[in-house]
Amino acid sequence: LTSIFLLAGPNISNAFTNDRTLETMMNDLLTLTALAIIPMTLTQVYWSLLGTQGNYATASAAILASRWLVTVPIAAILVFGQNWEIDALPGSVAAGYATAAFVLSLLVFNTDWNVISLMIQEEMMPMEDDEDDEDDEADSEVDDLLESDTSDSDDFVL
Repeated sequence: LTSIFLLAGPNISNAFTNDRTLETMMNDLLTLTALAIIPMTLTQVYWSLLGTQGNYATASAAILASRWLVTVPIAAILVFGQNWEIDALPGSVAAGYATAAFVLSLLVFNTDWNVISLMIQEEMMPMEDDEDDEDDEADSEVDDLLESDTSDSDDFVL
């Protein structure tokens, strides 16, 4: 997506308008938006990794905090305080997602994966025992069928 924005940026703006001023503004925004996609992708990857640990609430809270404590204030200061107009918005979104990616990466990299692995193995053990019991029952049914139908050679037997 980033490469599409960077390579096809002028063509995208031409599809929406013929006004040179708007085309220039859109091209500038597409470049900044393309750069914002990188921390956005990292944030989503880290959120998913924390979610697999069962920490969706923590990951979501970190993203929500970065949006309200980083993205919105930076956008407000740059747009209303510095009069940077619309060019400040992709930059503030990139800064917010970069902050979220940093916080989430700290959580992911400080995770004790051995403990989580053991917890998942313990959770999966009862399920494996139930499946083994069902497999044993199915195997015994097949064995019973094979033993009972060996005298009749015309039937197809597994």
